[in-house]
Amino acid sequence: MAVLRSLLRRRILLGTLSKTISSCHNTTISLRTQPNSLTPSFGLNFGKRSFATDAIDFITYVRASEEIASKKFENNTGSKLFYVDLKKDPKGEMFIKLSERSRGRKSSLHFGIGKDFEAVLDGLTKAPSSPRDKVFKEFQSDKFPDRLFKMKLVQNALGRGVMIEETNPSEDKSYKVFMDLDQVDVFKNCLDSLAIHWAN
Repeated sequence: MAVLRSLLRRRILLGTLSKTISSCHNTTISLRTQPNSLTPSFGLNFGKRSFATDAIDFITYVRASEEIASKKFENNTGSKLFYVDLKKDPKGEMFIKLSERSRGRKSSLHFGIGKDFEAVLDGLTKAPSSPRDKVFKEFQSDKFPDRLFKMKLVQNALGRGVMIEETNPSEDKSYKVFMDLDQVDVFKNCLDSLAIHWAN
């Protein structure tokens, strides 16, 4: 009990350092750091591995990962919020979590900072000139091999934009994020801003 009380006192004293370091075009970025001793690990041995056998493993993996920096932006009407988080897993490897919040619902996608990152940027660049309602970019995640990504230019009640879909065949489930074409460049800028944290 004495050890637990000591750890709790350290958590209260040290806390979490959060400060806004830049903002542009309705976006904000926060840098968060935590003492290494408080970074959750739960004794899990994560790395480049398959999460196909247990979806709970992936949820635990994401929750055990430390948030390094975060950006957010909204659509033109303010009805949607997008969060772009740079996270570091318990083994020190980084990945991106993209979340869309709309009408009380949330959908999140996860991709790595290497080949996955380049594939997403390539797809976003091709989006405006791509044929409508056809998949113009498809790739298997390098960071999370069980995850497949598809990008499509679509027209719906929300307007013309890009649908990014992440699927895990073993879960028979898909996760989708839709953003207007006007937000594509903003998203790309967010990714570029986060890239400085692993490029140095």
